[in-house]
Amino acid sequence: LVAGFSYIHEELSLCHSELSCGTILLNLDGIVKIANIGESFVRNIYTTAENRHDDVRSIGFVMMELMEPMTYILNPHSAELRSPEKW
Repeated sequence: LVAGFSYIHEELSLCHSELSCGTILLNLDGIVKIANIGESFVRNIYTTAENRHDDVRSIGFVMMELMEPMTYILNPHSAELRSPEKW
């Protein structure tokens, strides 16, 4: 996921700006795909420091949702793991 965003930011000079668990796809071989990147081309969402920061923050929220789904469901604005010792 992070390598994909590095490519999007550095090589394509774009930002996704819509990252969520719903825009991350996983195929049967375990390969991660980032969906909806075409919208960034259409909407011309070019890389700025602020846009890049928003994408990185979104990656953090996605990781939190994947690691502790109930924490995110109960408090979607929380950025704190309830059981950090597990990770």
